Amino acid sequence: MAGSSFTNSIKTTDVITVLYMVITAMYMLVFGGLSELFVIPMLIRLLVVLFVWAVIYLQRTWNNNWINFIHLFYPILMLSYFMEKRR
Repeated sequence: MAGSSFTNSIKTTDVITVLYMVITAMYMLVFGGLSELFVIPMLIRLLVVLFVWAVIYLQRTWNNNWINFIHLFYPILMLSYFMEKRR
């Protein structure tokens, strides 16, 4: 399936974004412990992974300029939110 359109529409930034979400979720599971505040960050990470999948799927089915724009710039916006410095 090396030539399938699905694998052709996956960008390196998609892989990095999903890996970042999975690694930080695993870090939270191992070192954070379960608490009430645990659910919201995990839910956000799940929604981000689903959003990445949706963008890849939409670009594969409706390849237009708006979807290409979202596919190029969503990693910058999302990762800047997750990497902001907390005081």
